[in-house]
Order: sequence, then C-alpha cells, then structure tokens
Amino acid sequence: MKSKSFESFLARESGLYSDMVTRFQKLRDFGLISKARGRNAEYLTPEEIVAGIFSVVAERPGFAAVTAIGLLKMLPVGLPEDAFGGAPTLCEAVVRSLTDDALRETLVEIRLGDSDPQARNSTTAAIVYRSGDQILTSYYIGDTAVSQFAKGKEKTFNRGAVGEFSITRDTVISHRLIQNIARSMKEAEKYRHLEEQIEQASGKPAG
Repeated sequence: MKSKSFESFLARESGLYSDMVTRFQKLRDFGLISKARGRNAEYLTPEEIVAGIFSVVAERPGFAAVTAIGLLKMLPVGLPEDAFGGAPTLCEAVVRSLTDDALRETLVEIRLGDSDPQARNSTTAAIVYRSGDQILTSYYIGDTAVSQFAKGKEKTFNRGAVGEFSITRDTVISHRLIQNIARSMKEAEKYRHLEEQIEQASGKPAG
C-alpha cells in the first residue's frame, strides 16, 4: 500500500479529514514512513503501516509522530511468549495481526492510549483477542517499567494504576479495520509485483 492511498484510507476511516496530511507529514519528518511522494512513491512496509495507524491516536496532529514512537516501542506486560501472537513489542503484535491470517481471526480489538508528551508518555495499550472459548487481553507499557516484564505479571496488571491521570482516552482499532488494511496490503503487493514485471519488460520505471 502506498503512503498517499493509506493516508486517504485512514482519513476516511477515522473522520480526521482535515489533519491527516499533517499527521503523515510528521511521520515522514521523523523517518517513520518513506519520504517519497507522488505516483511512484515507495510502498509502505508493514512496520510503516503500523506507524500510520498509530498516528491517528494523538489528539493533536502535531504530536502524531511522537505519539506513534511511544506506542511503537511499547512492550507486553509479562513475557512476550504469553502475549498476543508471541510478539516482543506492540508494533510487532500489530504487524502480525496484519500479516498472519489465522492470528487475525482471533483479534477482537486494539486499544491505544494517547502518549501525549504532556502526559510524559505514561500511557498503555491493549490487544483483546480470543483463545478458544476465552477472551484474553495483552497489555503493553513503556520499557521503563521493568518490574512488569516477568512471568505472570499480565495476570495481576492493573491498567488503571499506570500514569498520573485517573481519566484517560483510548483510540479503539476494530477487527474490521485491521481486516480491511490486511486485504488492501495483499492487493497492493499484487500491484507492486505487476509494476516490477512491467518495469523489467520495458526497461523503464513503471508509471
């Protein structure tokens, strides 16, 4: 999926029509997505797509990149092997939800807290998913809370006790959104291969 088409897609899905351009430009400024633009812009990697998703979380568009960076670095409470998809970071967990069809079917929703700089990045995130007949939640926090990264900590974790505020705001990413993005990524990959074949056949860049 190319950056401009993904930018437009997220604007439609989030209703943030007026400032999504600013959010994506902040991601480019911080090197979180490719700076190439226009018809021949580079396709986004799965990690860049996750950064784009995370950019919608910031309440203020100017903080989109800072918020995304905070979320991308989050680690699962407990041990990674006990978290959603066995992923070592929140970024990788969302990447796997986009690229692993079987894992994606277990996903219920992703809840992302706003890591606004004024809140000192004291936020959390959560992935809700199914495991058999159970509904489980993997929690994610900043890497400074080292006491939370031990076996079994996910069972006693109190999300409400994290941070200095007792009222917080989440952005909920639905299973439907992840499903739609995954489908678009597969379609974009087909177009990318087709463009490469055309380029190789003609000796000129596609487009």
